[in-house]
Amino acid sequence: MRTSTAVFTSVLLALSGCSGEDVVPSAPLADEVPFSPLPERQTTVSGIVHDPEAFFFSLAMFPPDPEDPEGENAPPPALFEGIPFLTLSVAVGSSVSLVADGARAGSSQAPSTPTGFWQVQGVPSSDTLHYLARAEPPAQGPVLTGGVDIYPSPPFETVPEGQYFPTTALRPIIASPAMCQGQVAALVGETGALGALAQLLSAQGTPTTAADLADPAKTGGVVLVWVYAPSFALDLFNIPSGGITAEASRGTVYGIDWAPPGVVPEGQSPMGYLAAPEPTSSLGYFAVVLPPGGGSAPVTLTFKDTVVTGPEEEPGPFGPRPWRVPAITVPGVPGISFLRHFALRAEDEPVDPDADPVPPDDLSWRCIGQ
Repeated sequence: MRTSTAVFTSVLLALSGCSGEDVVPSAPLADEVPFSPLPERQTTVSGIVHDPEAFFFSLAMFPPDPEDPEGENAPPPALFEGIPFLTLSVAVGSSVSLVADGARAGSSQAPSTPTGFWQVQGVPSSDTLHYLARAEPPAQGPVLTGGVDIYPSPPFETVPEGQYFPTTALRPIIASPAMCQGQVAALVGETGALGALAQLLSAQGTPTTAADLADPAKTGGVVLVWVYAPSFALDLFNIPSGGITAEASRGTVYGIDWAPPGVVPEGQSPMGYLAAPEPTSSLGYFAVVLPPGGGSAPVTLTFKDTVVTGPEEEPGPFGPRPWRVPAITVPGVPGISFLRHFALRAEDEPVDPDADPVPPDDLSWRCIGQ
């Protein structure tokens, strides 16, 4: 039996082209295998950059259509390409960078386009790191140039323009997928709420300019918070809420309102914004001035909807009020920061129990951080 086995093995070796003297090399050990680390996972982040105060100014001052006096066919207040309010408020030529934990992770490779588009490539991907989009104005020249030829004055109102300040958008971005799209960066300046707030503080006895409010050596930062009505689609509609009050865990809260420029004799900024010492606003817009020396300590913002829909009153498109306005905690950022915050319906929309279940949409491209 042993002889037969030996002969059988010799035949197999011969058929395979091997001789009994050939030695099959052993596999290398794990620590001997050449190792090349995989490249760092990266994400491309893109979106638009615009002046949200100029957006509202353009919305409020948009000339009526004589053939549509009720405005039924008016463009919606949405951040869609081609909407005139966005076109008139895009911050052309601005640069956008992503920052996390105080460090810059990447900057847009080119200035923002006439549509407000920007893109940052090569952002280190992370499932936990919160990035913030920081917009900076061009070194010189006007910013709001995207719509001057498309919507000339008259009949369209030219947005008053002045000095713009670097602005950090406080909506966190989780750069986990390969692409993060639809991010909204903000850029604000002295002709909006900051100009009105500077006039109010000066009238109260503290001479202040908008540049002072943006100076980290003079304030701990100014957080501009705009609470919008529930959005029809994602968070792409800028519909002022109104009737909202706000409180902050630290700093002083001021209500921001608006009237057509020149209507109010004192305290109005060139765009028509007004600041009040009370933390209530007909727009749902607030400024929180942080005291110096607070560093990056977080700020918790809480809100209350004071509007109540009467029993005989027809609810609006977002249902009866009061709406739910979630509290939110944001980092204290030196200089100027801006938060787009959205109210929620008083009750979730009813679900048909007999309807076939529909899987939720994949919204990972939005990269929303909590």
